[in-house]
Amino acid sequence: MKKLSMNGVKRVFGVISSKITLNYKSRNAVAKVLTLAFCGVMSASNLVYAAGPNIGQSASNWVLDNVFWLGIAGTCVIAAMFVIKKNAIKMFSTIIIGGFVCAVIKQPTLIQTWGKDVIEILGLSS
Repeated sequence: MKKLSMNGVKRVFGVISSKITLNYKSRNAVAKVLTLAFCGVMSASNLVYAAGPNIGQSASNWVLDNVFWLGIAGTCVIAAMFVIKKNAIKMFSTIIIGGFVCAVIKQPTLIQTWGKDVIEILGLSS
């Protein structure tokens, strides 16, 4: 049996370490490029709603629409994770809660309407 020298072990771990560092550096560079691209898209979209006569309303509609689609995407990703884990109860719970959150995002006055209805049902209105 041939004994391994420490030089061989150091060389192997040195190569692995340099590959990990290179992979980390490339991921870091990709993240920076994507961040800059996202900032560019955000700036370009700011021009679209800033050009209108009612800037505040257009901006809030734009933000609410984007948050709504982020909520849909998040709900789908989390539900897909539970499908992969074969956990149906958590999947359906995620879909129901995500649907409720997305409904509130799409109609912000929904909670206020529900609150008024609850107060009316309980007879707490004066």
